[in-house]
Amino acid sequence: MSENMCGSETFDGIHEVPDEVGGMVERAGGIDKIVRGLPSEDVLTEKCQIFAALSSSVRLRIMYILAGADLCPSAIKVLTGMSESRISYHLDILEGAGLVKHGPWRRWRIYSLTEEGRAFMYASERSDANAI
Repeated sequence: MSENMCGSETFDGIHEVPDEVGGMVERAGGIDKIVRGLPSEDVLTEKCQIFAALSSSVRLRIMYILAGADLCPSAIKVLTGMSESRISYHLDILEGAGLVKHGPWRRWRIYSLTEEGRAFMYASERSDANAI
């Protein structure tokens, strides 16, 4: 590591940082612009809930299933081989994160992806295609 890695300049009087970092911050419009661009704590909490919901392969599988068709928990049970109570648990988490929703249809509860859920699946599919 070179001696110039950390300059003697302070980063807006807060921390000593490499000169190169200070230059990157300046090119980005400065600290104030970066801080103004940060999401609110509520938005960050919402995003954390989404990422937590998507951290399970079971829930991702359910998302892929619902991307193919709106279904009741019984149908999802058949497609996953899991118990209906486990399916309901995972659907509740996905619904709490705003990725799926349900509505009544006759005597069944039908689950579907929300716009946010569809946006995630679309982004995921684009990412999968780019990986090939």
